[in-house]
Amino acid sequence: MNCFRLPKAWCEEVNGLIARYWWGQKKDERKLHWIKWDKLCTAKAEGGLGFRNLHSFNTALLAKQCWRLIHNPQSLFYRVFKAHYFPSCSFTDAQMGSNPSFLWRSILSGMEVLNKGLRWHHKEGQLSRPLWSETKTGFFSVKYAYKMLEREHSRSITGECSYSVQLRWLWRKTWKLAILGKIKHFLWRAYHETLPTNHQLHRQKIRRSLLCSICDQKEETTYHALWQCPLARNTWALIHGRMQKLSNQDGEFSRLMQWIFKEFPRRRWKIGLSLLGPYGMLVIALFMKTVKYLLKPLELWLFVLSSIRHGSPSSINE
Repeated sequence: MNCFRLPKAWCEEVNGLIARYWWGQKKDERKLHWIKWDKLCTAKAEGGLGFRNLHSFNTALLAKQCWRLIHNPQSLFYRVFKAHYFPSCSFTDAQMGSNPSFLWRSILSGMEVLNKGLRWHHKEGQLSRPLWSETKTGFFSVKYAYKMLEREHSRSITGECSYSVQLRWLWRKTWKLAILGKIKHFLWRAYHETLPTNHQLHRQKIRRSLLCSICDQKEETTYHALWQCPLARNTWALIHGRMQKLSNQDGEFSRLMQWIFKEFPRRRWKIGLSLLGPYGMLVIALFMKTVKYLLKPLELWLFVLSSIRHGSPSSINE
């Protein structure tokens, strides 16, 4: 990947394999991919999971080789390539040529990315020095080149969205919670409405009924399953304080999540089972045996709330 251009079709095939593994697909099974791959590749601070887009990462690595040729003209790497590919001009003016090698074509494919951030620092009496404008130090970084490529790709698909930037505070706090990774992932899926509720399964034409499997009264959305359902409300009743004052009207889980994080902004972000107490945890254990469909995600969500409000017992680690 550092020196050779990987075929885009091959990169997409590998991305597909990673996506299928992430959503639990094995062998010939067919699993729902609840969120597009491009969204999974979005940075965690912007609501994604930070997966690597192999094609963009490969391009950023090739741009690094271009930077080495510009920044280190005394190196053996530079002298060999100059003698063979651009003996009468600088690297920035080098052309592909009539019969280029695969290595040379691969390296030149990263030049377009480098040129987007390349600047020259001119100082009297000295040679011009190359600078990379995307970093504070002025040195090229694969990390920032990759971010630049993904940012441009995201804009070309969805346009620039300020809403994801406004929610960076929420995702930074979410990923810093001292709780199990699977609970953070559950919270991420609940926010993006990708839990397998009857509402979502009906949209995928898997379930006929939209109604809640527990109360059989309203549509089983994420908000209903984790907040509105009578069984969920009985579990929430174990928690005293401001949580009891929240409205039980229809809404979105994402707004409920933002409210909770805003209401407890200065608390220590560590998990604490003392919020529910031994009795509350016993009730959850009993519910888990009788109504596994609802209470498993509800237990995870209660753990998240606990982490926002109280300290962490030393027996529970990431």
